Amino acid sequence: RDVLGSRGLGDVYKEDRGPYENFDTVQKKLLDYAKESNLATCGYFRNSFMEGPPTHGANKDAYITQIALPICHLE
Repeated sequence: RDVLGSRGLGDVYKEDRGPYENFDTVQKKLLDYAKESNLATCGYFRNSFMEGPPTHGANKDAYITQIALPICHLE
């Protein structure tokens, strides 16, 4: 779904629950998925912070972030 204006097919995304320190693991999974699915990426990862410190304080395990990777076209 393209909600932020990338010039492509849209985004692949994963909703991650847990500390922000997990982002690199989630980003690698998205890149691996795009490669395995022959999807060409464009642009940078985008993070939408759904729930975090204002809602859950120091309970990082309850944070929810949507991490999106823009997709340009099928290879």
